[in-house]
Amino acid sequence: MNSLPAIEYLDWDSRFFNQKIGKITQAQINVKDADFIIAKKQKEGYSLIYISTKSITHEAHKLIEEHQGILADHKVTYQKNLNVAQPKETDKNIQPYNGHLSDELLQLALLSGHSSRFKKDPRLNQKFDELYQNWIQKSIDRSLADITAVYKQNDEIQGFITIKKQNDYTQIGLIAVAPKAQGNNIGAKLLAFAEKWTQVNGYKQLKVVTQEDNLQACRFYSKTGFIPETTELIYHL
Repeated sequence: MNSLPAIEYLDWDSRFFNQKIGKITQAQINVKDADFIIAKKQKEGYSLIYISTKSITHEAHKLIEEHQGILADHKVTYQKNLNVAQPKETDKNIQPYNGHLSDELLQLALLSGHSSRFKKDPRLNQKFDELYQNWIQKSIDRSLADITAVYKQNDEIQGFITIKKQNDYTQIGLIAVAPKAQGNNIGAKLLAFAEKWTQVNGYKQLKVVTQEDNLQACRFYSKTGFIPETTELIYHL
């Protein structure tokens, strides 16, 4: 008998993407595991399964690909430990945002997801814009974030960041800088704001998730003192 956990039905994803979607998490996936998941998907009538794993054999990877599966994300979580006694000063151009969802802020939110697995997968990418519009709106409304902050200069929003409190750390949800404003250290200033906000709220660690193939983001976080904490492979089958 296979020891894999049961497929978890994802109600929100299924309703949003209008197809039956589930998730299965297993530290290691071999070819027998992949074959079992494929059979379970068909038997239980799923249109799509997210498979989350730390490692996978070459044979299992190939089998998933043969059944129209893709490696949708090689997720990397970066973390930075902070000195609460010495919070950083932040740029005065960065302020909390409580207004309506403007077009310039929406475009930045869409930009922040340019490497998202939901944009890469042709079965889901038709809903990418709506998904990220939903995300940034709920961040402003404080249901998906505790704060949304923008970098504003000359009455233009040139960058933004969202942050949420977790049990013993804070996490960046979305972050982006407008293309025409890049190269002005705005990204680093937004991170400095996130660090100070984290410290002021009594937390000692800040985390952010990106994709391994997003080399620009990985270099950026490494350069600003973040270190990789965990990696995760996410397949869409």
